[in-house]
Amino acid sequence: MPIIRLGTLVCTLVLFVSLSACAARDAGFESVQVLLDQRAGLDAKWHYLDGPPDEQVAEMLIQPLGPEDAVRVALLNNHDLQASFEELGIARALLLDASLPPNIELDFERSKVPGERSEFSFAATTDLSRLLFLPMHRGVAAAELDAVRFQTVGTVLGFAQAVRIAYYDYQAAEQLLELDQTVLAAAAASYDVARRLIEAGNIAALELANERAFYEESRGQVALAEGVAFSRREELNALMGLSGMGTNWQLAGRLAEPQEGPPDLTEVEARAIEQSLDLIELEYRYRAAARRA
Repeated sequence: MPIIRLGTLVCTLVLFVSLSACAARDAGFESVQVLLDQRAGLDAKWHYLDGPPDEQVAEMLIQPLGPEDAVRVALLNNHDLQASFEELGIARALLLDASLPPNIELDFERSKVPGERSEFSFAATTDLSRLLFLPMHRGVAAAELDAVRFQTVGTVLGFAQAVRIAYYDYQAAEQLLELDQTVLAAAAASYDVARRLIEAGNIAALELANERAFYEESRGQVALAEGVAFSRREELNALMGLSGMGTNWQLAGRLAEPQEGPPDLTEVEARAIEQSLDLIELEYRYRAAARRA
């Protein structure tokens, strides 16, 4: 490896400082937050930057949760989602590594001839080829970081939609359970009346058997509905990252009435392609591959 002069060493260090300063500590998470706010009005937090949200989550769970409240709790508290944010930190670390100049090797030598003064020599060597390709390595890593940013936005949007679906599934399960319980109450009342009537000799035994069959069927349906509601609630708790006493939250409101008529699907394909985060991510992956090649 060729020997470089002190001036070159200083320039290399200046280049490293300037390049590493461009990689923000938040790994571009601010741009992720901006995109999430623009596309869905979401406010994601990264524990690495903001710290654990225990108190904020506890305050939200005191009040009944609507679908968007559940999404906010999940964005704050889901550990799997927080792990996906760490990929931004990994991409930033790779960018910093690609911005580093090659290691400089320092050599020191002392020579002494009998009867004469000692002579000292100092040399600094580095890999100039790696130093010359440094901007290209950084370009690859920068494109990969941009790809991870859009991948993270897509992950958060998909996760938020999964939480909403789980919330509505649980809400629907609770309302179906409520309906089945109403049917069971009516069946129990009808069966009780039938027993009194047969004691008075006013109805046939077959009618009583039919009433009892309907009552037992209603009991089984309620038990099934309770199991479904419990399962849906646990799925939602898992998405929101809740356990222990944190699972004692309450639903807010009921399912909205369905829309009248089909949704507007005009130019939906063109809009989906234009706003596709997957396509944007693939574009940056392609840029990184092209720069690497």
